[in-house]
Amino acid sequence: TTLHGSWSFPQILMVSLAPNTLIPTYHRMPNRSPLKIQAVIFDLDGTLIDSEMASHVALNKPLQHHFGRSKEVSLPLHARILGMSPREGIDAILQENQITEAMMTREEYIREFHTALEEGYDEIDRMPGSLELVKELKAKGCKLALC
Repeated sequence: TTLHGSWSFPQILMVSLAPNTLIPTYHRMPNRSPLKIQAVIFDLDGTLIDSEMASHVALNKPLQHHFGRSKEVSLPLHARILGMSPREGIDAILQENQITEAMMTREEYIREFHTALEEGYDEIDRMPGSLELVKELKAKGCKLALC
C-alpha cells in the first residue's frame, strides 16, 4: 500500500526540522526489521501537525506587545531553544534580547505566550500525509498513541 506519493508502509519515515528555517525534512529509512509493526507512538509536533511556525509567532507575541519589533525570537534562536526545558528556553529568549526582570518577568512572558499559542491553534496544519498514515496504520490493526 502506498502512502502520500511514494511513501510505503514497509518504510520508516523520520521527520526532522532544519535548524535555521524550522522547515520539516523527511528521510526514508528502510525497515530492515523482520518484526511486524504492532504499535506506533507519535510525537505530535512535527510528525502529525506542523505547529512550529504557530509556535514561532506565539513566542514573538509577548515581545512585540511590550517592545514592538525591536526585540524578537529569530529563527536561529527558536531552533536553538528546541529541546530545552521551557524555563531554559524562556531564559535564553529574555537573555538574548537583553530583557531584564524589571522590563518583563518570566511569568509575564509565559502568560502572554500561552495566550498567543491558544489563539493560534486554528492556524496549525496537519503534516502532509499524516492523516493518511494514521488511517492506514489503524486499518492494519496497529495500536496508536501520542506523547
